Amino acid sequence: EDFSVTSLERGIPRYEHSHLVAALDVILEYQRNRRATYFTVMGARAQTRTTYRNDPRTRLIELLKRWLRIHAVDQNISEDEVRRMCSLCRDL
Repeated sequence: EDFSVTSLERGIPRYEHSHLVAALDVILEYQRNRRATYFTVMGARAQTRTTYRNDPRTRLIELLKRWLRIHAVDQNISEDEVRRMCSLCRDL
């Protein structure tokens, strides 16, 4: 599947763009610390979801991780490519 959950490791031994790797590290840390949702029923704590796999937030995170991993090692990344991803993130 295009948006299946990928590794929480950086997965890039060498890179050209440290700012893209820094963004990837922030996303990975967010994903590691993301908690399942809880609610209280008659004083007892109940969990609504144990893992996030197909929710929109996870799907977007996976899209961003894939883009960052691909382009962090690209020596010739175009300005337009970066602007398109930036626009996507701003539109959210």
